[in-house]
Parts: sequence; C-alpha cells; structure tokens
Amino acid sequence: MVSDGEDQDTLDGAALIIRLESTGDFPIVEILGELDVASVGSFEETFDVLDAERICIVSFELATFVDSSAIGILTQRHRASKGAMILVIPANCAVSRIFDITGMRGVLHIVTDREKALDLARYMRDVPAASFSRDGMASVAAAESS
Repeated sequence: MVSDGEDQDTLDGAALIIRLESTGDFPIVEILGELDVASVGSFEETFDVLDAERICIVSFELATFVDSSAIGILTQRHRASKGAMILVIPANCAVSRIFDITGMRGVLHIVTDREKALDLARYMRDVPAASFSRDGMASVAAAESS
C-alpha cells in the first residue's frame, strides 16, 4: 500500500502514531492508538500537509480511542474538503461507537474497509466536487453493496 515501501511521514503523540501512506492515487492517514485532546494537534498538522489533496482516506482500523476533539477536526476538514474525505471504520473497531453516538455516520463518508474506501475514492475522483453530498454517497454505497 505504501508506494515506496516505507512510511512517508510519521508523527508521534503520547499514545498515538499517525502514519501517512500513499496508494499512488490517494493519501491514507492511518491512526494507531489513542486520538484525544492531548494528541489532536499532531492529527490536525497531518491535514495541513494534505491541503492540496482532493480526496483523502483516514483509517481508524488500528485506533483504540477517539474523543470529541478528533471528531471536531474531522468535521472541519470534511467541510474544508467539500466532502472529499473518506473514513475507514470497521464495524467491530474500538472507535466505531463514538461515530454512532455523535451522529457522524450520517454526516461523514464512512466505509468498513480500505478496499471500499479506495473504490469510493476512485468514484469521487471521477465526479465533480459539488457531487460529494452525503446523500449521493449513501446511494452509491447502497448500489455497490447490492
């Protein structure tokens, strides 16, 4: 998944590692460990590096904790990217429940695995940015699952 076989950038927090990978087409921000108010600054800095990217995938597959400060950053970046951010949150993932409780599943583009995220990113790359509405993505996801 990493284009050159190594991490391109790693930022460390107290109990957090943020790894930036490249698939060749889309950057993947991988969260490992706890993303909370103490480490959210490093998370936000990662997005500063990616501002020029149209579509970004954020993987929470190895995250063990996410708090509301991280949800706030995700919401801000989702708006700034005009919806061109996809989150990978497996159903059995440790952080899945916070996205349900906060209602973010109805706002952010969330899929359950990386392959679905890459498929959705490829679709989003081929449509105008104005088409990235949550309802439009929900209908695409429903069509793909059938």
